Amino acid sequence: ACTVVGAILRFAFGVGKLEENEPFTMGVAAFAVGCLLATAFYLLLIEASHLLAVSYQTEVQGNWRFGTCVLAGYLLGMVSAAADPSHLYVADDCEKPCCIENGAPDSPDLVKAEPMVRPEKKKVDASFCFAIFLSDFLHNFVDGIFIANAFLDCSVAKGWTVSSATVAHELAQEVSGFFLLVTKGGLSTVQALAVNVASGCSVVVGAAWFLWLEPGNGDRAMLLAVSGGVYVYVAATEWAPT
Repeated sequence: ACTVVGAILRFAFGVGKLEENEPFTMGVAAFAVGCLLATAFYLLLIEASHLLAVSYQTEVQGNWRFGTCVLAGYLLGMVSAAADPSHLYVADDCEKPCCIENGAPDSPDLVKAEPMVRPEKKKVDASFCFAIFLSDFLHNFVDGIFIANAFLDCSVAKGWTVSSATVAHELAQEVSGFFLLVTKGGLSTVQALAVNVASGCSVVVGAAWFLWLEPGNGDRAMLLAVSGGVYVYVAATEWAPT
């Protein structure tokens, strides 16, 4: 249910073509960077470090796993971008340097400006959309584990408390993810909604996986760390420059 909130807000506020609305895009950038970094540092990474601390006897065993997984998540975003050459293309105002006309009309110093040829804008940034999808998928996957664990090992009331907390922190993240997909990602509303819903379904997959295999704290921590690394890449490297 949280995954559709972004689409509802878009229709409710009647925002037109978001990719052409520069002030709105800048606002989305600011909101998304703060939201993704907060999710990474206040939730994903700190929880991963705590779980690793109780899973391994020595600090070294937990630290190298934590650092490796976070960097692997960040590297995954970089590799995804490098695999899509058009993702690295920076559009200029014109392909050739713009010339300046100076001097009198009949002066030999007059430099005629050549017509500007604007490059065609990239419609869909596949690598960026994949990074958003992957980080959200892993995040929701681990959320499903937390919810299943709360219902299985704790009371029903505790299970609903964890579920409510999950919904609360997902709302802001899902809204920012949706608007990232329709602005920088270049997806349509329907496509962005489909990506969000697909990543959101992983909460059910995570719950089922936990109930079937009952993974330890270490495995859950490493999933969280990878997800946090991808979030940091998307926020700090992809979206912050906007």
